[in-house]
Amino acid sequence: MKDSTRGRTMPANVGSYPTDCSPFGIFDVAGNIAQWTSSLVEGSSNIYRVCGAAFNSIDALCHLEHEMESPAQSCLIHVGFRLIYTLY
Repeated sequence: MKDSTRGRTMPANVGSYPTDCSPFGIFDVAGNIAQWTSSLVEGSSNIYRVCGAAFNSIDALCHLEHEMESPAQSCLIHVGFRLIYTLY
């Protein structure tokens, strides 16, 4: 999050915080990049849900329930997505 590192204006490299690892081996889920989801905002055809917080978020927004909205055509430095591959 914004206040965790002085002067940092960009996301950290993947794996920079080894303790920020989920039980499934996924790194940097908390506070590096907010996650753009494939879920549309109810009643919209081109506005998507963005979950979580990012490197430039204030501490009050850094919790699992935090959601934002983003139009499909947006390009935001603090929003990204994860590719998921099912192994079975």
